[in-house]
Amino acid sequence: MSEISVIVPVYNGEKYIRETFDCLVSQTHGDLEVIVVNDGSTDGTQAIIDEYSGKYDFFVPVYQDNAGVSAARNNGLERATGDFVLFLDSDDVLTPGSLEAFDKALNETGSDVAICRLQSFGAAREVYNEYADRLSGMKNIDIFDKNLLWNFLVGNKCYRRSALVDSGVKFPLLRYSEEGAFFFEFIMTGVKITGTTDACMRYRRHSVEDESVSQSISFGLFDDFTQSLARVYAASKKALENSPLSEKEREDYLQEVLYKTDFILLMQFYPLIRRADDKTIKAMGEEHERLCGLMNEEKRNAVGRLFRNLGKPVFDKKELAAHPEVSVIFRGRKLTDEFLYSLYRQRMPAFELIVRGSAAKGSGAIAELIDNGNLIIIDDKGFASAASKAAKGRYVLNIHRPEYLDPRLLGLLLQINRVPPKLKKMFFRPLSKAAEVLLKIKG
Repeated sequence: MSEISVIVPVYNGEKYIRETFDCLVSQTHGDLEVIVVNDGSTDGTQAIIDEYSGKYDFFVPVYQDNAGVSAARNNGLERATGDFVLFLDSDDVLTPGSLEAFDKALNETGSDVAICRLQSFGAAREVYNEYADRLSGMKNIDIFDKNLLWNFLVGNKCYRRSALVDSGVKFPLLRYSEEGAFFFEFIMTGVKITGTTDACMRYRRHSVEDESVSQSISFGLFDDFTQSLARVYAASKKALENSPLSEKEREDYLQEVLYKTDFILLMQFYPLIRRADDKTIKAMGEEHERLCGLMNEEKRNAVGRLFRNLGKPVFDKKELAAHPEVSVIFRGRKLTDEFLYSLYRQRMPAFELIVRGSAAKGSGAIAELIDNGNLIIIDDKGFASAASKAAKGRYVLNIHRPEYLDPRLLGLLLQINRVPPKLKKMFFRPLSKAAEVLLKIKG
């Protein structure tokens, strides 16, 4: 067997890192080194690293001052000695036998990259990624296969270290989509890619309460995102110039890159608009308009379908608050942060929330959300009738218990076309229950 180096960057990862380490210890592949790069953790992470490195001689502990995940991965790559290398985040896991499957796929095909299946878990239904599934089932994957654009994650890929080192490609020092920039700058050098269905990386989805990058928004983070996707576009465009593809095929591929960029903007950043400052919101709106200006009619229509029946995305908090599509009336007496954060994480942010005063006082998250302009607090006395009168939304969703709301819920409800508007208004709550069941089934 070829030696495999698994690089695990970690920052304050004491909550999940044992699961990651244990999945590596239990791998059937025998020739292994695990390079753990502690990126200046301030919790109990180092003690756990010391425990495992003391017990297993193939664990290689590395400490660096906090410099970010990209710097940690690059540091680990410089120290790796294996024939193959895999980057695994400190909260994700590999299923048993995955490293052996990667070894087999890379050796049998002589490929520079092997891609495996990808399964989400944690704060989401356990579901396999359809794009990774397609790719993992292919023996030969063209570098311009569009499925690759929809599988940026780094952990379900194993690299031939010599090809990676010779390319000179490293992780850019960015905090969002840096994995995509790294992957595309490497594969666009003209590498050979294969798939394996016998390996699987399980990707942990975090809840809205977790302080993960995917649940955060700031101007710096959004700027890093635009830089990362610009690098994907630039690497693709350069590689296309020397490809045998026709001019139409080249343009079609670049259009997919533009669409993917706007898709991330609208599906990841836009739902967090109520937690963003004015500078970030302005940048989001300008980037969306820029991308739409570069996209052809087909891709602009595809973007429009993302917001079918929702109108155009509105990059203005005041306008969103003034014209809510849905009025959510919380009629219970105790709010939870889980409910509030899940509501404010909706992909359709044109809503308002109406709550009673006593419930608002008992919530820790209310103070964070009060400045969004769409939170209405009404006295307990006469709340029922006053809340109904205050609701400005086209539809009203009454909620009596604090429950987690799927981030797609409000958008899905507004996109229901087969129910006449009057009936839809009358039965909006039952429809929401049916929609929740559908979303759980879809995953």
